[in-house]
Amino acid sequence: QSTDYAIGTASSGCSLRGAIVNANARDVVDPNCPSGVDVNTIIMNTNFELQQSGRGEDAGRVGDLDITVSLVIQSNSNTMRTIDANGIDRIFDVHGSLETRLTLNNIVLTNGNDNGDFGQVNYGGAIRSSGRAEIDLNNVQLLSNTVSIGSVTAITGSAAISLDGGFSASNVTWRNNVVNGDVPEGSRMAAALYSADATKDIYTISDFVLDSNSIAQIQPFESDVIATGGIG
Repeated sequence: QSTDYAIGTASSGCSLRGAIVNANARDVVDPNCPSGVDVNTIIMNTNFELQQSGRGEDAGRVGDLDITVSLVIQSNSNTMRTIDANGIDRIFDVHGSLETRLTLNNIVLTNGNDNGDFGQVNYGGAIRSSGRAEIDLNNVQLLSNTVSIGSVTAITGSAAISLDGGFSASNVTWRNNVVNGDVPEGSRMAAALYSADATKDIYTISDFVLDSNSIAQIQPFESDVIATGGIG
């Protein structure tokens, strides 16, 4: 269902957050959703808006949707389903290893925001991966995601996607993703896509659109078009 209820409270249906929390646990944490044992695909039959605020938490109960297992999240039809972060946090934080992969099919990611709380130095407005986790996007739109810089030390990342692992994208649109604030000297930032080390990972990008992505303040040490292994 579309309501982002607090995990564990009674609801008339299963939310995207609840399904992901159960899948991560490989168990029943949210009783409104099926057990996460052997779950590897989540089908969205409605749009979903993040409403449980709380940054810096990695269990997926509040703030962004934390992923710790391989998952496919897709629309239940050819109609794209929208995940709207409502500006409360980024959308997905993917933790894991080379064996962890997040695949999105027919999905719109919008209004994610990363503001660098808790002293983090790696920003990702819509998706951030760590631990070499892989990201696969098929028919996905990344719209109006932002980074709000609050750091005075060098940072890395992107308004849309920040990677620490492999990446593939087919028929993907990046539009109106913006890095806001003063970019500290020595930083590596991109508006659309940043990679921690593209020389170690496999990238396949086809049929993509880049439109009106920007870094509001650009110093000579960095470009709004290219960050290390990135596109803007």
